[in-house]
Amino acid sequence: MDALGPLLTTDTATDVRAESLTGFTFLELHARMSVVAPTLVQFMDSLPRRRSSPVITVTTISQLMYESNWSNNRLQKTFSIYFKFKGLTAKGFDVLHALGLVMSHSWISKAIRRMSRMTLDELRELVQKYPWVLTYDNVVILLKIFSQRLENLQKLTSGTAATAYLKPGATALPASANQDLKEQRAANLDSPITIRRVLDLAAVGNKKLRPYYAWLLLAALIHSPDFDLSTYKFKDHTLLQKPPPLNPLPIGKDAKSMQFLLSSVNQPEASYSDHVSLIDEWLKQLHMYGKQWVESIGREKVIAFIGDQLTVSRLRGLFFSFERLDFLLPIFGWLHFAMQAANSLHAQYLGRAKGHGFLASFTLLGRKGLHKTSTEGPFHAHLNEAIHHVGEAEFREIWRTVAAQSKATVEGLRSKTTSELVDLATRALSHHASSEALETKEFYTQFTRDLLPYLTLVAAIKDGDVGSLEALLPTFLFRFIGGGNNNYQEEALELLNGLNVDWPQNVADFVRQNCWLLTFTDNADNFVSFDQAQEHNIKDIKVTYKPPGPRGGWDYMRILHTAIPTIRTNVRF
Repeated sequence: MDALGPLLTTDTATDVRAESLTGFTFLELHARMSVVAPTLVQFMDSLPRRRSSPVITVTTISQLMYESNWSNNRLQKTFSIYFKFKGLTAKGFDVLHALGLVMSHSWISKAIRRMSRMTLDELRELVQKYPWVLTYDNVVILLKIFSQRLENLQKLTSGTAATAYLKPGATALPASANQDLKEQRAANLDSPITIRRVLDLAAVGNKKLRPYYAWLLLAALIHSPDFDLSTYKFKDHTLLQKPPPLNPLPIGKDAKSMQFLLSSVNQPEASYSDHVSLIDEWLKQLHMYGKQWVESIGREKVIAFIGDQLTVSRLRGLFFSFERLDFLLPIFGWLHFAMQAANSLHAQYLGRAKGHGFLASFTLLGRKGLHKTSTEGPFHAHLNEAIHHVGEAEFREIWRTVAAQSKATVEGLRSKTTSELVDLATRALSHHASSEALETKEFYTQFTRDLLPYLTLVAAIKDGDVGSLEALLPTFLFRFIGGGNNNYQEEALELLNGLNVDWPQNVADFVRQNCWLLTFTDNADNFVSFDQAQEHNIKDIKVTYKPPGPRGGWDYMRILHTAIPTIRTNVRF
C-alpha cells in the first residue's frame, strides 16, 4: 500500500487549486493503481456482487489509505469541496469524515481562505501578462438571522460584485493608446458623429445584414415539418447554410476567456462617489494602487469597464485627468441591450388578447406572465423564447402565401432547387418585410421587418459575430429613439460615436474583439456577453453558493466569492 501513496497525495502548496482538485479521472487512477498494486485492485474489483466499478474500487482504496495515513487525501479534498457546496451540514461532515470519505469540517474553512488567497495571487500575476477587462454590478443579499433579537434582526443588504476577465490570445493595447485616446477625445469634443454619418452606417449595415434576414426566412421554411429537410434531395447544399459571420471572434485555446471573481464589498453603486470608491477598491485588490500605479494607469493604461446602462452612464460621467478617471472605457453589456430591444418590441406589438399582436399569441399559446415587462426573474428568457416562437409562426405564414402565389403548397416547394428557394426567400423579404411590401398588410409587414433585426441580434451574440452587432447598432438606435428609450438611445449613440469618431483604430478594434462577447469553450456558437457572464456569477453569489449558516456575513462572503470559480469547477467535476 505504500506504493499507492504518491497517487493519493497532493502538494499542500497547490492542493486547493482547480487543477489539483479535478486533475484526475477514476479510470486513470484505477489503471495506475492496477500497475502499482495489481493484487489489491483485482481483489477490490471482485468484491461487488454486480459488475466491478472503477469508482467504487478507487474510492474504497482511498478510504483505506486515508485511514492509514491522513496525507493520502487527494480524493477526500475533492469530495469535501463537493459535499460542502452541495449543502452537507457540519454533522454530516463528521459522519463522512469518520468513514474516511472527506476531510474535517475545519479543514474546509481553512481551505476556502487558502483558495481565495491563491486565486487573487494568480489574478494579480495574470493581469500583468494579459489584457483584461472588468465588470461589476450590484448584488442584493438577504442576511438571515437564526437567533433573532431586537439588536440582531434579519436585513436586506446591498453590495457590489466584480469579475475580471482575461484572454491569453488577445492583443494588448500599447502604452501610447492612453494618450492617443485622450487626444482624439479632445479633438472631437465639439464634432461628434453626425446624423448623416449614422444614416450612412445604417444603409451600409442593412445591406450587409440583408442575407441574414433572407436566411432567417429560408430557415423557417426548410426546418418546418411540411418541408421535411431530412428527405430533401439538396439538403446538404451550401446555399441552405447560414451565411458566414461578418466579423467572427476567434475560437480555440488562446481565445477562451479566464474569469476571476474579486472580493465583493458591502457598498452599493448608487452615486458617482460610490463608483469612484469601487474603482479604487478593485484596483487595490489587484495591487494596482499607490503613487506608482496612479501615474502608470493615468498615463499608460486604458481599462475597459463593462456593465449595465446605469453602471456605464455613471462611469462616463467620471471622464475628466487621473483623478477624474479619463483612462476608463465604459462599455455597455449586450445582454441588457437585447433585453431592452425585446421590451421595445413587447411595448410596440403587445396588442390585445382578442386581436393582433403578442398578447393574442401569448393567450393562444398559454404563456402566462408576459403581459407586462419585468426586470426580475426569468421574464426576459420567457419573452425571448416567445418572440422566437411567434416569429417562426409569422415566417411560416409568409411561406404559405409565397407558395400559394405559385399555386403550390409549402410541401410542394420541395421541388424547387436551392437557388430557387434562395430567390424566393429574397423576394419574400422584399414583399413581406420591407418598404416595397403592399400597404394592405402594413401591421404584419412592419412586425416582420422589426422582428428580423432582433432575431439576428440574439443569434449574433451566441455566434460571436461582432460584425453583425456593429451593423445592427443604427437600427436599434432608431428603435430606441422611436420608442422613447432615452438611456439606451444614448448608449447606442455613444458606442457609434466611439467606434467611428472618438476612439483610435486600435482602441476600437480592442473593444470589438475583447469587450463585447466572450467564450469559455471551443464551440463556435457558445458565446455570451460580459454582462450575462456577470449575471451568472451573481446567481452563484446569491443562490448557488450562498453561505447557509449564521456566520455567512459580508466578511465571510468577501473571502468566499473569490473562490467561487474554483468551487464551481470542482462541483461540476
